[in-house]
Amino acid sequence: MPAFARRFGFGKKQNDAALTETVSPESGSSSDGQILEVKDAEGLNVGVDQSTVITASGTDRRISEVEANTTLKQIRSKHKWDPNLPEYLEEEIDEKTEEHNLAGELRLVDELVENSPYVEVRAAVKNYDMDVPVNTVRAWVLGLLLTTIASGMNALFALRQPAITITSLTVQLVSYPLGVGWYYVMPQRQFRLFGKSFSLNPGEFNIKEHVLIVVMANVNVAGGVAYATDTITAQRGFYGQNLGWGFNILLCISTQMLGLIGLIIFFWITTIGVHYTGTWYADYLPISDSQSYDNTGNLYNVSKILTPEYTLDLAKYEAYSPLFLSTTFALTYGLSFATIAAVLVHTALFHGPDLWQRMRNIRTDDEDVHLRMMRKYRDVPQWWYTTLFLIMLGISLGVCLGYPTAMHWWGFFIAIIIAIVWFIPIGLVQGMTSIQIGLNVFTEFITGYVQPGRPVAMMLFKTYGYITMAQGLYFAQDLKIGQYMKVPPRSMFMAQTIATVWACIVQVAVLEWALGGAISDICTEHQPNRFNCPNGRVFFNASVIWGLIGPQRIFSVGSLYANLQWFWLAGIIGPILVYIGARMFPRSPIKYISMPLIFGGTNYIPPATALNYVSWGITGYIFNKFIRNRYRGWWMRFNYITSAGLDVGLAICTIIIILALNLTNTSMPSWWGVTAANNNADNQDTAIRIPNPNPSSTARFFGPTNW
Repeated sequence: MPAFARRFGFGKKQNDAALTETVSPESGSSSDGQILEVKDAEGLNVGVDQSTVITASGTDRRISEVEANTTLKQIRSKHKWDPNLPEYLEEEIDEKTEEHNLAGELRLVDELVENSPYVEVRAAVKNYDMDVPVNTVRAWVLGLLLTTIASGMNALFALRQPAITITSLTVQLVSYPLGVGWYYVMPQRQFRLFGKSFSLNPGEFNIKEHVLIVVMANVNVAGGVAYATDTITAQRGFYGQNLGWGFNILLCISTQMLGLIGLIIFFWITTIGVHYTGTWYADYLPISDSQSYDNTGNLYNVSKILTPEYTLDLAKYEAYSPLFLSTTFALTYGLSFATIAAVLVHTALFHGPDLWQRMRNIRTDDEDVHLRMMRKYRDVPQWWYTTLFLIMLGISLGVCLGYPTAMHWWGFFIAIIIAIVWFIPIGLVQGMTSIQIGLNVFTEFITGYVQPGRPVAMMLFKTYGYITMAQGLYFAQDLKIGQYMKVPPRSMFMAQTIATVWACIVQVAVLEWALGGAISDICTEHQPNRFNCPNGRVFFNASVIWGLIGPQRIFSVGSLYANLQWFWLAGIIGPILVYIGARMFPRSPIKYISMPLIFGGTNYIPPATALNYVSWGITGYIFNKFIRNRYRGWWMRFNYITSAGLDVGLAICTIIIILALNLTNTSMPSWWGVTAANNNADNQDTAIRIPNPNPSSTARFFGPTNW
């Protein structure tokens, strides 16, 4: 810890009684020439002439009181609407700058400029750099090996209900003993290849090698599995369309490279009210699942409305049935409408001026201490990114136009523009809340109107429009990790791109193996080992809703779910009301309300359930509210380690259960935790108030007579 921080305290509100300020009588009353002695409780001098010789710890800069005061006011202005900046820091900045309190200002400069203002960052990130090797054989071998395993397992687990994700935290913990073991096992001799020397053992396993390994995995497994694999699963498992390995790999590579409060309001109160009043024929449907149904109460048979070219046959549709959704599934679409509108309005109101200022000063804004430390490393040339973008653009157009996807070239560019426009607003929400708002429903909505009746084109439009933005945020997230850990930018670039391409090949290979007959009855509703493709099923149903039947027949005026369009208005009005309240009462908790998060925080329901969110919420409150406030020292040291341990434990148990039991057709041991989860109305598809007494009949059981 820097000497200045040790003297004045670090990460907590300073007791002003511990400091004394004495003005020499010779100095007079002029603040410019004032000789100020600042003493701590032990009587040590820590400051002198406030206008010329003040030195903030950790730097070789000398700053005046005026500069310190101005710096703090700028920080306060930039973080005006920052929900993560501790309130006591806001109060202290206001207090010390108004008083021109030299000791307090210098302590705050040290805490906010020479380190991070966020206790979460200070708990995990050091504010100094170490010169250690990064681009080592050890890092690349372990990184690609663990990326292969994690990506492959995630591709397999994504086909199962519930879908389990091996996160980068698992890779982080597993890679450490492997790296340390490598140091003790591998020889230290030097080798030469293409005129360059390298060693299999460059010394002790270091933190930057560890980061590089985690980044290779994180850019591929942070979202579980490549989003494009859901398109492939929907095509293979539900449409029966197989465009081959070439299409699958190119699609995957091109797409990858390019609130709890809400739970209570919408999925407990609103859902119950809507469902038990019979809205949207809810009496004949489940309250929550990700299926689509026909007017007999059976699963919607999409083959009855398809042409041989995989487009909509309108006559067959009118003879068959309109499409019906469970209550939570329908509400999810309405909330998605509100979220997309809210995130733009919220960003413009709360962060618009600051964003504009930062974009103008993007090369000169030097507030972040970690960014300043990265200046010593060579940056990635802009042409690297430009070249990669143009290559992926060409591959993407080849995927869309070179295969029978029914995708228009202009539709592809509309998808890319959507990703670009929403990148910063959604990134802001994710940066403050760790929750990423999806563009999936919005892209579905747009393509359903501009390319109606084309389900495969709709899936591609959604994948390029949504995942380009999402994957870009994962890349940015990893770059931020690299900045915190002082990993050279060029090493980060190579690790991200190479690992992404390799992970795509691995995931497509796993899908081809699984969908090619290795797992019997895969993607069927009652597959014995629960490999019923939950994510692919949602993807398929969405393609039917938006791409095949089209939003104009489901959500437009006069259709069954037309009233969900009012959520657009709610998404616009909500942030405006919060902003007005925050301006009127700046010291109130109103400024912490995030309408995009309230509307969009529950976007995983369905197939997730309220149980998932309640478990997450209780755990989060205990660790990140109660323990964080009550036992700050323990939290700073052990919270992230505990989180990683829980993730790894879940992943390891899941791997053992699937490999040892499910894939060997071995029965799960019978106990309450298993039987209670299986023997219930939801799992047995009987949670319907008015079930069809003759489900095998093709006659209409409920719903409108004309559609």
